[in-house]
Amino acid sequence: MWSVMWEVLLHVLQPLFAHILALAPAIAPPSLQLASATSISIRFKWKEIPCHQRNGRIGQYVTRGCKLDGTECISNSTETTEMELYPLIPDTTYRISVNAVNINRQYSQLAILIARTSLLERT
Repeated sequence: MWSVMWEVLLHVLQPLFAHILALAPAIAPPSLQLASATSISIRFKWKEIPCHQRNGRIGQYVTRGCKLDGTECISNSTETTEMELYPLIPDTTYRISVNAVNINRQYSQLAILIARTSLLERT
């Protein structure tokens, strides 16, 4: 009797759990790190989200870089796992964020990096 009830319960709940998992955000793109910085650009990279921690096939990554006060933001998207933001202000600190976006337009959690452009280069 209990096995029959258990089977019925699993049959009813399994689609619900699958639906909840599909709606759950993926983890943030891992290992976000600074690749290089000049006086007017910041290049950064990250790793792909492991398949078992995604909420679907990743279609693109959305990046955003803003001055720490939240102004002068630059947004971009890419299908690769690296990006360069420019033109930026020399000797300025930026908050950089990366989201993965799946093919259903669901966003992952944010990965955050704080990076600074270098002083203006002299010629």
